Amino acid sequence: MDGVDQLNNILIIGMTNRKDMIDEALLRPGRLEVHVEISLPNLEGRVQILNIHTATVRARPPPLSTARATILTHVLSFAFDHEGAPGAQSQPPRR
Repeated sequence: MDGVDQLNNILIIGMTNRKDMIDEALLRPGRLEVHVEISLPNLEGRVQILNIHTATVRARPPPLSTARATILTHVLSFAFDHEGAPGAQSQPPRR
């Protein structure tokens, strides 16, 4: 960066979901040089995320009830219908 003495062995990691809002001065060559884009998950990825975040929930309750199975079916159906859309922009149907 301009005006900063050179430092060795320094790694800066930043994340955003709004790359368009980053000051262009930071994106010029010689500044933040490596940009990695992580795309939105597909249906298989969403199922894996759901499994990770519900692993402890599934371990504790009794066998899957009909109501829970119905809810899980709706969640997976919603994920399939909105594949490629970020979760923050997707709204489930109101009941």
